[in-house]
Amino acid sequence: MRTAEDIVRDMGEINNTDKLEFSHGRGRGEYAHAYETLDYETAYKRINGVSGFYMVGFMIGFFASYELHEIPDKWRDTVEQHRKAVEMNGLA
Repeated sequence: MRTAEDIVRDMGEINNTDKLEFSHGRGRGEYAHAYETLDYETAYKRINGVSGFYMVGFMIGFFASYELHEIPDKWRDTVEQHRKAVEMNGLA
């Protein structure tokens, strides 16, 4: 499993475009959870083809209101590592 440190290293130096992409993804994830579906896989299919900071933001936004133990097992470790990486990079 990838650790938060691995994710941060892969992110590299974060520029304003990356921050904007993350922010848009997070907003979209929050919206999807609030108004479209409570199923992450269904929500993710609707944004098929995105990657990088938008995808991380989407996942963080979708599960923003969840405590870690409330996140489905399938996604829990990934969300936890992305949350840590986001915090380490100052995006939170």
